[in-house]
Amino acid sequence: MPSLSTEIPTAFVDLGCWFLMARVVYDFLGLETRGKSLEQIDRELAAAD
Repeated sequence: MPSLSTEIPTAFVDLGCWFLMARVVYDFLGLETRGKSLEQIDRELAAAD
């Protein structure tokens, strides 16, 4: 059984990797609203199609 002193740093590394993956997905797929309303964003996305 691994000791607690090795499990905690491993857990933080794992958590950091998940945050990094979430950041990468947000950078590629996230929408920046820049203060626009949902209706304005919807109109812009509809016009782009």
